[in-house]
Order: sequence, then C-alpha cells, then structure tokens
Amino acid sequence: MRIILHCYERNGGVVIQKTDLQRYSAIADFIAELLGSDAEVVVYDVEIKTVVYIVNSLEDIEIGMPMGEPETVFLEQGISEKQAYVVNYRALSKAKHKMKSATFFLNNSENKLTAMLTANIRVDKYIELREMINVLIRGQRPEEND
Repeated sequence: MRIILHCYERNGGVVIQKTDLQRYSAIADFIAELLGSDAEVVVYDVEIKTVVYIVNSLEDIEIGMPMGEPETVFLEQGISEKQAYVVNYRALSKAKHKMKSATFFLNNSENKLTAMLTANIRVDKYIELREMINVLIRGQRPEEND
C-alpha cells in the first residue's frame, strides 16, 4: 500500500492545517485498509483544488494533481452546504476503468469546508463476475439471444 503525505503552504500559511491533514490522512488510511487493494482514497484541498494525500493510487494519481471532475462539480454546485457526503456515484478513471465512488466533505473546527475525501473502488471485475453469474442463471450470454 503506497501512502503519500504532504502539506501545502501558500503565502507563508498552511492551506490545510497540519493537524487536520493528519486526522484526514488517518481516516483515509482506515478506509483504504477496509476497502482493500481495488480501492484508492484521495484527500483534496478545496482551497487550492488539488490532491494533498492519497492511499493506494490505482492510476498514478499524485500529490499536487488537480481535483477530479466530480469533486469540482460538487464544489461548484455547493453540494457540501446541503449534505455531508455523496455516495454510490459512478466515475470513470483516466484509463476508462469503471469506478464506484463516494465523497465525504471535511470541515475544520470552524465548520468551514477545507477538504474532500473520495474513495474510488474499481468495479470492472465485479461487473464481469455479474455477467458470468447471468450466464450461469440463463444458460446463455445476452448477446447470443439477439
């Protein structure tokens, strides 16, 4: 399991407080351990809209890369003001792997949104398994029925 930790500084001040980043990274580590090797967990700084922590990078996501498209949309639409998290949305990786994703909005001690924690689970092999089970149940592949 690859773990990367970094805290960005901007204009002499820390964007995410180091204590908050340590707390967020511990949560990310826990979730990654729970979900296993087919899952990555990413922490984004909402102020600078970049990756500040990642566990189990599935596709070479690195510290300093820009925030993902779903997280950017959540931020632009103010979703965090209406709900604490978004779960079970579909995402597509850069390599076109199908992902099941969830994002939790992280607030600091002043209840200000400072970060987002996203868990992405690669589900390609589960989709393939579902198709195999369907073949077992039906006795034929769906395309053979056309």
